[in-house]
Formats: sequence, C-alpha cells, structure tokens
Amino acid sequence: MECQATVRYSPSARVSLGLKKRFGNLENLPGLAKNQTCVLSPATKQTNQLQLDLDHRSLARFGLVKSAALTSTPLIASIIWIVALVIDPARFEPVSVLLIGLGLLAMSTVAVVGMALSGGRWARRLAFAVIVANVIVAITRSIDPAWFVATSFTALSLAAMFLPSVTDHLRKLPSASGPAPRSVLTPVVLLAVPFLVGLTSVDGKPWAMIVVGISALASSFLYARVIPGGLLAVRIIWPALAMAMAPFLGMVGGAVSALLGVGLAVLAWHPSVKVAFYPPTESGSTYAIPPELAPQDILDAAQIDDHGKPR
Repeated sequence: MECQATVRYSPSARVSLGLKKRFGNLENLPGLAKNQTCVLSPATKQTNQLQLDLDHRSLARFGLVKSAALTSTPLIASIIWIVALVIDPARFEPVSVLLIGLGLLAMSTVAVVGMALSGGRWARRLAFAVIVANVIVAITRSIDPAWFVATSFTALSLAAMFLPSVTDHLRKLPSASGPAPRSVLTPVVLLAVPFLVGLTSVDGKPWAMIVVGISALASSFLYARVIPGGLLAVRIIWPALAMAMAPFLGMVGGAVSALLGVGLAVLAWHPSVKVAFYPPTESGSTYAIPPELAPQDILDAAQIDDHGKPR
C-alpha cells in the first residue's frame, strides 16, 4: 500500500515525522494494520526532506543568535556600568568618568568583535580583562539598584565565557598564519590606557588625562589598521607622551602612565611588532621565463615580440 506518512527514515536522516505526536502509537495510525509496512511516496519524501532542511536551518539560526547574545554580555555589562557611573560618579571627576567609559567601551567592543568574527583566543582573554575592570568599578562605586543590575550582568558575562556556545567558536590553538602575540598585545594594552588613567589619576590635570587617554586609543587604531605612522606611534610617540605627561597626572596616575609608556616601548620594539606592520616580501617570488612562454599582454606591455626583441 502507499501512504502519506513515514514510519522510518534512513539512518543518515534519523528523523521522526511526528507520528507519535499525532496518533500516540503506530497501531493507531488509520489504515495501517499492525506489522504492516508503509511505503513512502516520492512526493512525500521530497516534502519531508524540505521540512527537515528548514528545521536544521532554524536550529542553526537559533544557535547563532544564542552564541551572539552570550558573547556580547561583556559589552552589555560595560555599558550598564558606564550608565551607572554617569548616574552616580562616586569619587570620580567627570573627566575620569569619561576616560573610564571610553576604556570599558573600547576593550569590550574589541573583545566581543574578536570572539564573534575571528574566534581569537586573545579576544576571550580581553573579555576576562573587561570583567576584571567591571569588578574594579563595582568595588569603587556605592551600592544602589544600578549597582545590582550591573553586577548581575558582570556575573552573567563571567559565566558566559565558559559556556560551550561561546567557547566552541574560539580557536583551540594559535593561528599558524596569524600575527605574533606581541603584535596583538601592543594595541590591546593601549585600549586599556584610558581606563587605567581615569581610575588612578584622581588628582591629575584633566587636559593631561585626556591627552594620554585619547592618544592611546588613536595609536592603537593607527597600528591595528596599518595606517602610516602607526608603528612610530606605538614605539616612540605615545611612550614619550605618556612619560612626559606623568608629572601632571598626580602621584599614582603619573606612575601608572610612566610604567605604561616604558612597558609599551619595550613591547613595541620587538621585531615581531614591526613584521606584523611591514610584512617581509618573499625572496625569489619573481623569476625569468622565456619570452615564448610569456602571455601576450605582458609582451605587449613590455613592447617586445615572442623572441624577446624590441618591436
């Protein structure tokens, strides 16, 4: 007999068409006696396979949405902490709140984008740094309803970093063709400068704090985007600027700025940092070939014939 329902699929499909949901047991299937074989028509096979494909796409779409939502929790927590600091800045001056907010926003955005798009292990580590920064803000700020909300999202972001929905999309080993660790760490350290300066330079000059914090973000952007002057900025310009502004940032803030300047200079002068910015050209990538084997457009551009003689 021919029927419009499927009793079983091939082992590769492993799909139930919902007979038990509709009829309870196979014995209750109308027109099908016990121990009787049901043959699937070609039209039903095609319809059921289409439904199976749609179900798989829906599950895959749900998995991507779930992974993206969990991956973005450090960014959401940082935004909530920024709003909480704007509502109640506690002991921080407005310029400190500005720099702390810029630092949290820059670090969390890069961490989330790095995990979602490149699956880099460095991005997950940066996300942990963002969570630590959020905890530091929680310690320094007074407790109120905004504090509880921000702390809850911080705890959620910490738990999300260990869930398979996040970790399954990350690299397990370093990329064989990726940049060296020092070249990745250099712009990442600069992203944390505004947060550290805003946190420690309580009695510093506002203009000096802004100069150090904004220039750090600009240097990080120039180097990460391989814009001319980026290597010079991370090796010489920003370290010198950080040490020059140290006397205007107070005792603690000045010490932090000077240490960051010296540390970044040592980090950025490693040869791998330059190699990531100026990749070396491969030697031997060009070689001579007989003119008889050269394409005609190359011969025309060189104005020679197929014997290598000028035309």
